[in-house]
Amino acid sequence: QLDAGGTSKGCYGASDCPPGYYCNEFYTCVPMLPPDGGVPLGDAAPVNNPDMALPPELENPNEAPPAVGKNYMYVAVAKQNMVVKIDSVTLQVQAIKVGQDPGALRTITGQDVAVVLNRKSSTATVIRGRADGKDDLTTLKTAPDLNNMAISLDGTYAIAYFDLALSQGAISAKQNLQDVTLIKLDKGKEQAVTLTVGFKPTGVQFTKDSKTAFVVAEKVISIIDPVKATKSAIMPTVPLYKDPLKEPKPA
Repeated sequence: QLDAGGTSKGCYGASDCPPGYYCNEFYTCVPMLPPDGGVPLGDAAPVNNPDMALPPELENPNEAPPAVGKNYMYVAVAKQNMVVKIDSVTLQVQAIKVGQDPGALRTITGQDVAVVLNRKSSTATVIRGRADGKDDLTTLKTAPDLNNMAISLDGTYAIAYFDLALSQGAISAKQNLQDVTLIKLDKGKEQAVTLTVGFKPTGVQFTKDSKTAFVVAEKVISIIDPVKATKSAIMPTVPLYKDPLKEPKPA
């Protein structure tokens, strides 16, 4: 710790020292040095030197969180156009090449199957683990620039859509804010079907039996029957307003 005059005092760990100091082997708070060995950080650093200021911590909402399968964890690495597969027992790491700018990634509960959206190539890659540790890959065409995805509880279907909030307002010229892609995940029968739903989808919910999917949009809920949806079509909708001109937005 430091006394009022800035003199080093005893400490037992980093939490006993102020920002810019650490507890050394003599149990004393001492200033941290930058990597180049220049002026110490902490109270000894010039407060008006922007080069010495610590950068703020930022969270990137476009970075997809990891997803866990039966034996592996999967992580999308957008800049490298790959999905990293980590063995939960041995911690062995494998790099799986997928499409451009992989983002939203989902797994099927109890299986080593992952689905990842490749945003810049407008595709989805199904990664299906084999008993020998290798993977079978299936790439399917999706609607342009989709960035979010929901998967049914039984892993039979997934629906990819464009989430405007997740994009932080960035919209490409190809994005019409109404197209979603239904991805059928039966092994060996994988299929992608692009469907038209309500304007500005914000979320997707499947029923427990996966027989129906509901796409929540700005003013309507679109209803999808995954079995009957075999080709591009406009999905039936239920309005969220009796009078869309006078009613406030639903909570």
